[in-house]
Amino acid sequence: GPHKIEVLHNREQVSGSPYVCQVYDPTKVLILGAEDRTATVGEPVQFRLDRRNAGYAELNVVAISPLGQDLPIEVAGVPGGEGDLIEFSPSVAGRYKLSLTYGGEEVPGSPLVYTVQEDRTPTVFGKGLTLGQVRDVALFKIDGRGLEGEPRVEVQGRTRTVLQEDKEETGLYIVKYIPEEVGHTAIHVFWNNTEIPGSPFQARICDSTAVKPMGGWEGVLDLDTGRMEMTVGEERLIT
Repeated sequence: GPHKIEVLHNREQVSGSPYVCQVYDPTKVLILGAEDRTATVGEPVQFRLDRRNAGYAELNVVAISPLGQDLPIEVAGVPGGEGDLIEFSPSVAGRYKLSLTYGGEEVPGSPLVYTVQEDRTPTVFGKGLTLGQVRDVALFKIDGRGLEGEPRVEVQGRTRTVLQEDKEETGLYIVKYIPEEVGHTAIHVFWNNTEIPGSPFQARICDSTAVKPMGGWEGVLDLDTGRMEMTVGEERLIT
C-alpha cells in the first residue's frame, strides 16, 4: 500500500515532501481458475487474478503462441472490483506460454502453459462398449492418436477397471473391465476431463452360466456332460 516519506532540512519539509511511495508484493498476487491447462482452438481461455493484498503496481501479461508470436490479451475488471479477468483466444493448435509480472517481477505460478488442440475427439470402439459377461474381461479401445491429452474412464456398478496405453501405439488406449453383476452398465469416457460425444455408453452385462435348459431338453442332453451332441447337416427335434 501507500507509504508517506517526509524529507526535512532544518526541521522543515523540503520542496515536494512528503512523498508517497507505493509498496507492493508480487508474491501476494493469486492466480485463480487456471487449474485446467487444456483448451480448444477458437474457444476463449479465461482465468482471474486476485491482487487485493499485493499493493499497487503495473500488471503485465504476455502470451506467446506456438508460432513464437505475441498474442493479444484482454484484461478486464471483475464485477465488484475483486480482481482481474484475463482472457485470450488461441488461433492454432500447440502450446501457449503466458508470463505474468507485477511491478516487473514474476508472480507465483507464472508462466502458465496451455495445451491447445483442434476441435477433435478420440474415437471409441470395441465389443465391451455394448456387451459384457459377468466375471469375464470386457474390452474396448480409445483412439486418441494425434491428439493432445489423455483419457479417463468410469464404469458404473460393481466392476474392476484397468486403463493402459498400448505399448506399440502411442495415443491408443486399451480399457479392460470385469463386471460383477448382470444388468445395464453405463460407461463414461472422458478426454481431458470432458465427456466425449456419445458417452455414456450402455453395455448389457449377462451371465451365461445362469442359463438353464427347461422342458423338452431332457431327451437330447447327455446325462454326464449336460450337452447335446449334434452332427453337421443333421436335424435334431426338441419336443
